[in-house]
Amino acid sequence: SKLRLTLNLPEQDHLQGNTKTKASFKVNALPGRIFNAWVSRTSGNLSANFRTEAVEIDISNDKDEFKPGMYAEVTLPVENNKNAFIIPKLALVNSTERKYVVLNVKGKAAFKDVISGNQNYDSIEVFGDLNEGDVYVSNPDEQLKEGTDL
Repeated sequence: SKLRLTLNLPEQDHLQGNTKTKASFKVNALPGRIFNAWVSRTSGNLSANFRTEAVEIDISNDKDEFKPGMYAEVTLPVENNKNAFIIPKLALVNSTERKYVVLNVKGKAAFKDVISGNQNYDSIEVFGDLNEGDVYVSNPDEQLKEGTDL
């Protein structure tokens, strides 16, 4: 009569997946239907491998609609962090070594390491040593070198 839906919430969102959070989810086996439930519990720690926190949602299954092992697509509402900057996704350079944005500082390329956060279709939150008024390069080439003329 009850199943547990488990998901891993990225580190930057861990404070938002608490027991006051209402989640919605859907499963492929029941197309067109959206179900709602509250977050039941969180692990309280981050996975060292994936930097995620396990979040569990207890699902009422009185009608026997869900089967153990089904995959669900879960939506949790998250708020923008007031310490984040919102930039176009194309402005974020995601190399194998690091994530950074390229700023235009007096006509020269300056690299600033960032941590990415929430994202939508064409924009993303970033956290780092950024300031209001910084001018970033909107679509930098990964071959661009620090200090290069822009």
